[in-house]
Amino acid sequence: MKDIINIFRIKKIISKVLIIPGLLIILLFASECSCWKAHISPVSAGQISREDLITILEKSSSSEERKKLLEDNRDKIDSYFITELIWKAHRSINLKDLSSEKSEQFIEIAVESAEIKGDKISLARALIYKYKFALDKKKNEKSPELEQALVIFKEKGNRKGEGICYYYKAMNFYYHFGKTEEAFLFLDKAIKILRETGDSLYEGDCYRLKGEIYRDLYDSNNCINNMETAIKLYEQQRDTISICSCYQTMFEMCQFDGLLKKASEYLETKRQLIERLQPERICSGKEDGFIRYNHYDTKEKLLLNYYVSLAALYKSMGKYEEAIKVYRKYIQIIPPEENTEKGEACRETANIYKFIGQKDNALKYYIEAIKIENMNIDTVILNYLMTGNFYLYQMDDPDKALKYYEIALGKVEYIGMAFLKDYYRSVCIKDMAMAMETKGDTDKAIEYLEKTLQILEDLCKNKGQSFYYETGLNYGHLGRIYEKKGYKEKALACLNKALNIAKETGNRQLTALAYTNLGKFFFNQKQYEESLTFYMKAIKIAEEINSINRLTYYRKAGDIYEQTGQKEKALHFYLKSIEVIEGIRNEMKVEEFKRDFMKDNIETYEKAIDLFISLGRYEDGFNCNEQARARSFLDIIANQKVNITHGIEPELAGKEEELCRRIQYLSQSIRQAKENNKDDKIKEEELKALKYEYEQILEEIKLKNPEYASLISVSPVSLKDIRKIPDKDSVIIEYFLGKKRSYIWITGNEIFKIVIIPYNEEEIKNSVRQYRYHNCEHMTAEKLKNNKWQDEGKKLYSMLFKDAEKHIKGKKRLLIAPHKFLHYLPFQVFIDESGKSLAEKYEITYLPSAGVLKYCKDKNRMAKDTLLAFELGNLKIEGFAPLPGTEREVNSISKLYSRKEIYKGKNMNTDILYKKGREFDILHFATHATLDSSSPMFSSLVFSDKTLPVYEIFNVELRAYLVTLSACKTGICEEGDELVGLSRAFIYAGTPTICASLWDVSDVSTSELMERFYYYLKGNNKSEALRLAQIDIMKKYPHPFFWAPFVLTGDWR
Repeated sequence: MKDIINIFRIKKIISKVLIIPGLLIILLFASECSCWKAHISPVSAGQISREDLITILEKSSSSEERKKLLEDNRDKIDSYFITELIWKAHRSINLKDLSSEKSEQFIEIAVESAEIKGDKISLARALIYKYKFALDKKKNEKSPELEQALVIFKEKGNRKGEGICYYYKAMNFYYHFGKTEEAFLFLDKAIKILRETGDSLYEGDCYRLKGEIYRDLYDSNNCINNMETAIKLYEQQRDTISICSCYQTMFEMCQFDGLLKKASEYLETKRQLIERLQPERICSGKEDGFIRYNHYDTKEKLLLNYYVSLAALYKSMGKYEEAIKVYRKYIQIIPPEENTEKGEACRETANIYKFIGQKDNALKYYIEAIKIENMNIDTVILNYLMTGNFYLYQMDDPDKALKYYEIALGKVEYIGMAFLKDYYRSVCIKDMAMAMETKGDTDKAIEYLEKTLQILEDLCKNKGQSFYYETGLNYGHLGRIYEKKGYKEKALACLNKALNIAKETGNRQLTALAYTNLGKFFFNQKQYEESLTFYMKAIKIAEEINSINRLTYYRKAGDIYEQTGQKEKALHFYLKSIEVIEGIRNEMKVEEFKRDFMKDNIETYEKAIDLFISLGRYEDGFNCNEQARARSFLDIIANQKVNITHGIEPELAGKEEELCRRIQYLSQSIRQAKENNKDDKIKEEELKALKYEYEQILEEIKLKNPEYASLISVSPVSLKDIRKIPDKDSVIIEYFLGKKRSYIWITGNEIFKIVIIPYNEEEIKNSVRQYRYHNCEHMTAEKLKNNKWQDEGKKLYSMLFKDAEKHIKGKKRLLIAPHKFLHYLPFQVFIDESGKSLAEKYEITYLPSAGVLKYCKDKNRMAKDTLLAFELGNLKIEGFAPLPGTEREVNSISKLYSRKEIYKGKNMNTDILYKKGREFDILHFATHATLDSSSPMFSSLVFSDKTLPVYEIFNVELRAYLVTLSACKTGICEEGDELVGLSRAFIYAGTPTICASLWDVSDVSTSELMERFYYYLKGNNKSEALRLAQIDIMKKYPHPFFWAPFVLTGDWR
């Protein structure tokens, strides 16, 4: 909840002031019809019409001038005329800047007209509406306009008008002053009168208002009971729109309470009502002239409101992918004129992307929300604030955040209503305080927060509970910063005040947050028992309301127990946090969402693994490590293959094809420029934007694809099952690099051992980087002459393998699952104490995780008799140099196969791969590859007709025993454990094993290595064939740069 603006409450404040939630009741009089008619009766020719009179009155500059005009045209004043003015007053509320000056003018004219005409009942109705505008400025509890209207209705014996006045007095005391007792008192009076007069609609309105008050007081039972009573009353008059409003409030109440199943039922009922809704009149009423105006007056508006609620429900349930899907659909169907709704939807979509770690997508939607024009001013302000929060909390860029906050603060001046202007000013200043804190200027942060609290406390005095929530939040912020400054007593006083305010509001989420702030305070003071007490209270609330914040609270409780040496209890809470993480992840279908979400939460798994090991629970530690590794890749290879473009809409397919074409064209143009030593920054930026746009289209395709929706999250393979996978000669060696120390699990048919390495992640990372810099990257003649590879190979062996080797005697094959940056390192280059490399001692194959091997083995048909090869040779493609060594390489390999097809130079086009790929056992690509580390989906292989990117390779159908990518850096994955890029694509396409490189390779040595590899492959498994080939090349080229770049990923057989 860190510094996220409570948008629901802000919107509720506005709705309280400007419109009655769900319905705006306008008290009108129409003596001749039950439904108000917008037209005015015509007058005789040559005379001024009533419409013209209203226009002239609107432009008049003074009350005296208006009164004279009204006196002169007294004959034109009747109930229709006054009704028209009241109607215009409502229609003139300016939602763009939350101002009501125009409305006040029309209602004043209505009052003057009724007074001149002597129409007491119309005057009373006009006064009821006038009170709202006067109240916004005067904040007068006595509401003289309502009192005057009430006197008139009593004098005239109009009981219904009297009841409605009490209804409005209830709204007055609650919405404007937060006085619930007085509000309930007046509502009870209104209900008694309206029941006597038989006005079920207005009686229903009273019960609905009661329910809304109880919702704001977080009293679920009374909220639901009153809403159910209101529904029964509305059903008598078939007021479906008001019934929908009741179900909406009950949905909000249950959603907030964490009763998501019940919330879902209410929302579904609302949807069914909307589907059955017939076109309804804007106004409804009886011959007595009391007419109600439906704010949500169309089925379309109600449906839009339903979609927003559905997305919010999915978000509360942790179904973030479904929420994104709904928001994106909502954005597409919003009418062009509904800019505010579109801006809010973009912002909420960005918030979800932010939570699941998709920062690029989040920023895109924040920026899109800001760019939308003609939105309500409050939406504009919130969009700028949220974008600033993104830069502050996700990008750690307080200076950029401040720019957005300052723009938002400038926009506040355009708000018409004084108290809302004050409120939004307080929010902007609070966010600026948070930015100043991040910049290290705590004095300025305190100054801003004190100013914020002064504004909010004034609002609380005048407006009541509506602003308690924000006040409590800000006392929490101030307490935290006081603690940073060392003002412990001040800090604790603020934090306790925040807790008291939270309890007073009854808001359980705010109360839980206040408890966690106190928990953090005592944790920092090393008062762990007190800290834990507060965190446990926060956890209790979070569990009761099913809050997603459980994820964080559990983790923090684990930290406290670990700090105090209570390892079992710490582990218990880390596992509970992991349970929440897994629940969210399992709802996701798009692998990019899963990968980024897990990346942001991996630390919890790492903490649990550390504790499992320290407690001697090595098997549990192994299973937890598997649970954290390469899960999105495991899901896609364990499920049936999905053609992501199958069955998509023609328009979407057309966009996808057009973007592919433009990306290909721009990529080629940029390569040509670089070949001529020219950089085209404009085209590079354009290409970057196109790639991002394509990723968005691809995401939309996946979200809409029913086959993708059927994908299931696969449980990690258990240790018990993993131990059955290797044969007697093989052993799985899985690494985990920790913040304090690192671990190796050694697993096989007859073995399960844990080795603790006394080196942490950072120490190992530095050694790997050093090795790659000296021996693999940007090689020069001078680098090749030195013998650093020997000393550094020995150092790596000592750090990462020496202690493990003691447990694998008699094994000849290593199936290594590296961790993080160890994926960049071929273990073959390790040199033992006798001077032998691991390549000389063991067959070696690599895995993203131990469990992946099971699914790779299932793909292996064990047939290796046929060859399909692609050879670039001497063909010159713009942006790429010829590879003359590949001709010898492919010729030599092809002699080993009786059935083969070789496509050289200009004949090696992508159509061949699509048409013939699945017919051959071995696919060999002797060509260039491009690596796009920032967007792995755009890494590609070079063919004569085009470059073939990863996202297209996913759709290739293969049944291959082996795919060899004889090019540079084709085996690089990201610095995690997810297999990405070309290797991921080809395994998904249908091969169990990839042979690829970890750095830029030599054309000559690669050709020789490949010749030996395929020669040995005829009589050996893949890992032994590569080992023997590397030994042969090692004799001619001792430096690992030449013989060690290629590694096998997947099934070794």
